[in-house]
Amino acid sequence: MPSKLKILQINKFHYIKGGAERYYFDNAEILAKNGHNIAFFSMKHPQNRPSRWEKYFIDYIEYGDDNIGLAKKIRAVFNIFYNFQAKRNLEKLIKEFKPDVAHLHNIAHQLSPAIIYTLKKYNIPMVQTLHDYKLICPNYKLFNKGKICHQCRGGKYYNCFLGKCLKNSYLKSFLAMSEAHFYNKILKIYEKIDLFIAPSRFVKDICVGFGAPKEKIKTLPYFIRTDKFKPKYESGKYLLYLGRLTEEKGTDTLLEAMRSLGDEARLKIIGTGEAEEALKTKCRELGLEKRVEFLGRKTGEELREIIRNSLALIVPSKWPEVSGIVNMEAGALGKPVIASDIGGIKEVVREGETGLLFKPGSSRDLFEKINKYLRDFKLVQKHGRQASAWISQNFSPAQHYGEISKIYLSLCKKRKS
Repeated sequence: MPSKLKILQINKFHYIKGGAERYYFDNAEILAKNGHNIAFFSMKHPQNRPSRWEKYFIDYIEYGDDNIGLAKKIRAVFNIFYNFQAKRNLEKLIKEFKPDVAHLHNIAHQLSPAIIYTLKKYNIPMVQTLHDYKLICPNYKLFNKGKICHQCRGGKYYNCFLGKCLKNSYLKSFLAMSEAHFYNKILKIYEKIDLFIAPSRFVKDICVGFGAPKEKIKTLPYFIRTDKFKPKYESGKYLLYLGRLTEEKGTDTLLEAMRSLGDEARLKIIGTGEAEEALKTKCRELGLEKRVEFLGRKTGEELREIIRNSLALIVPSKWPEVSGIVNMEAGALGKPVIASDIGGIKEVVREGETGLLFKPGSSRDLFEKINKYLRDFKLVQKHGRQASAWISQNFSPAQHYGEISKIYLSLCKKRKS
């Protein structure tokens, strides 16, 4: 078996939408730099990165658009359960590329189980990274109506419908419930995947607790391209939030904490999302318009420069974050992180060493942790330096490549046997 493999990377988005896509592209890049041949399978989109494989990408499907016609809505619903275009196009790609292994990322809804059946038909080993909790939770977040939710444990997916877990809608929750039941109870689709990669021990443990087989889940943290991050240890003038503006991200908790801080405390918010207007309204109600700045979406070197010049990154999540590439990026840039003590975050942010942890949802505890940094810039710089060293030593591309290549080779050996 050749040590240089043909690896098919599959994700429904082929542009940077979040942490999953960052990993999808960065992983492909380090694999290619080490001599492996990479192909991509995804959806068409105006923001997509160029790819020689885009001729096989499926038509874009948007489930959040209420303005599309009835016919498109009906077709989109059917695609959740089985996307025939995905099956046809992937089959053509496989015949041309002849992959040794397929690495799946986020595939639910748009790409559907059709791709898993197609890969299985051609005896291609499959590994999937668990970028969220879709394996065990119909709404993928383990979070509903402001609280952590484990109601679907044991396959009780009807609780998704009863609790209106998806967008607070009975219809959308019914579809999510039906999808989970169809995938897990009828098709048993996830049994066909050879191995799952959990980005944190927390993700592995909770999936096993929900009934996933322990032997089929391996923990492998995310990594970042540390060569792209030049740290700056001087304390900046503002706090920074970076991420989606949605309920589970807890940005409202951060605004409440800002109200209690002195006028010298400034906050920049980077990101967009469905809660953006509500958060701007809350800013006005709390009298924070002059101290909080919404910057929208930022990427690349512009984003890194904003992080580099900040005091600290604030991660006020209310849901159990899988891990958080943004925490690694801040650390690599020499900035400590103040984060919720929840999910896989504490496996990246080390309390009292590379940052501070606070009780999720507690604006008072968050206020106290921010105040601790505002009163002690030497501590901020110390934690920033320790964060930079910690990230470089534990989340490097070289370490990740060593582990992921072993996984691919192991699956290929099983296939040959």
